[in-house]
Amino acid sequence: MCDSDSSDSCISSLLSSRTTQSSSSARLSEFKDARTDLLDVYQAIKRHLEIMMAALKDNPLIEEGIMEQLQGYQKKVQAIDSMLMRKRMKVAFFGRTSSGKSAVINAMLHQRILPSAMGHTTSCFCEVQATDGEAVEEHVRIGAEEQHLDLDSLQDLASAQSPRSLPPHTLLHVNMPRSRCILLDHDVVLMDTPGVDVTAQMDDCIDRYCLDADVFVLVINDESTMSRVERQFFKEVPEKLSLPNLFILNNQLDMSSCQEFEMQHFVLEQHEKRSLQLLIEKLGVYEPNKVTEAKSRIYHVSALEALQLRMGTKRELKDASQHRLEEFLRFESDFPACLAQAAVRTKFEKHLVSAKEMLGQLSEQILLLRWTPDAQERSYKVQYSEYLQRKLRAGVTHMNMIFGQQIWQHLMVAARHLNAQAEQNMADLKSQIKESCDCMESNNELHLKLVDLQSKVGLLEDRLNAFQELHMRSCSPAQGERV
Repeated sequence: MCDSDSSDSCISSLLSSRTTQSSSSARLSEFKDARTDLLDVYQAIKRHLEIMMAALKDNPLIEEGIMEQLQGYQKKVQAIDSMLMRKRMKVAFFGRTSSGKSAVINAMLHQRILPSAMGHTTSCFCEVQATDGEAVEEHVRIGAEEQHLDLDSLQDLASAQSPRSLPPHTLLHVNMPRSRCILLDHDVVLMDTPGVDVTAQMDDCIDRYCLDADVFVLVINDESTMSRVERQFFKEVPEKLSLPNLFILNNQLDMSSCQEFEMQHFVLEQHEKRSLQLLIEKLGVYEPNKVTEAKSRIYHVSALEALQLRMGTKRELKDASQHRLEEFLRFESDFPACLAQAAVRTKFEKHLVSAKEMLGQLSEQILLLRWTPDAQERSYKVQYSEYLQRKLRAGVTHMNMIFGQQIWQHLMVAARHLNAQAEQNMADLKSQIKESCDCMESNNELHLKLVDLQSKVGLLEDRLNAFQELHMRSCSPAQGERV
């Protein structure tokens, strides 16, 4: 508790004692580290593919279709490499109109960016993210349009109270410099949404804008209970997104602070009970015997109050205000680790599996192509034997045809003809054997290259296993959550 004389120092102490920028940065950097590690593996696969394709080019012993298969791997690696470069962590904020979703985002950004007011405010989807380059100034874009608008235009375009407001299904890109916020600096995308009760086409909007979210934040107006629309909305989310990583914020507690203590306590209990029902019974994120873990994802806050304290427009910190601020800071402390771990799992797991499968297939191809000299000699002996058998059968067939027509008359002519043909066939066969021997020598060099390549593929597989051990296991759900 802080007395009125020390409110400023108490606020400063609270804001710096919790989730400092360094601790948040360390948690969020796990995503960047994982992306860098996986990118390194894919770029190594790309280099080894280029070496392998150069070694096999124009080799007569390579079966038809192998080069096309390797080119397919190459295109796949290039596509995934490009996707990994664009990967970002994404958070979607949901709730009814006037629940304070925009205020929560503003408080997390430490500045008033999105329109926020009493009543229905946010008219469309707003995606807050970092600009692509340091030289790009902050701006707003509408959907797929290229035109850059001033950040001030948000108040007209995204506010339902403006005559120029955009329809609910529209996506506004709010691009800001990385230096403005630690979340933006670590590639976090914050998705603000209209109220779930605004449009009947919300399911389509989820598919378009929120299907790739790593974490969901449900913001509930503390003056009212969780609505049927909100419960139904999050009941349908797992059908599309599996079990969501969900935080529940009971917001605007400062609005009910004028109520009697008993009534405030009753309201808090009621909200907590319904939030637990959503997490345990409706969504099944937690087992029924893991109530404590489920409670750790429920927060009683005032986002507007937290923003005002951060911006210095509010300096008074009473007992209730201090508790609400501590709750909001607890949310910010829990948020980065959960987000980074969930993002690593949802964004990189399939690419990890894809890299392992590709390396396994490459290893099999190398084994098939790696002919030792002894194996080559045996193969050519088999080919030579089959060649002689084909020629002998052709000769017998030819003799039978001749004997059947004029056995005695043309016997000597046929014998001479067969003898000449056999000599020609032997000359052809010697030429083919010489070519094969020359090819065997050139393949010895290829054999050595493939041995080295297979060794490098094995090292890459070890790196992927280490990546899985470091990043995937660490991002497993907290005890009590279902996978």
